[in-house]
Amino acid sequence: MSTIVSFGYWVRRRRKALDLTQAALAKRMGCAVVTVRKIERDERRPSRQMARLLADHLDIPAEERDNFLRMSRGQFVAGMSSPLESIPS
Repeated sequence: MSTIVSFGYWVRRRRKALDLTQAALAKRMGCAVVTVRKIERDERRPSRQMARLLADHLDIPAEERDNFLRMSRGQFVAGMSSPLESIPS
């Protein structure tokens, strides 16, 4: 049985697995740290453009991108991989 987690929690786990701070991720994305913080706290959903930037800078594999983008927009995604999987070496 899989556990349903929030998008913000998933992003935070992925960011930490990549050893990035909120500030470093925000800088890479060209946004404010508070934006990353609000996304991780589920206080704000990213726009489609912001979700694509997150996917780019969180190294989301091509085969997972559609699921990631749907999840970012609040759609249920069955079978989304763990944020700790497929971390680039």
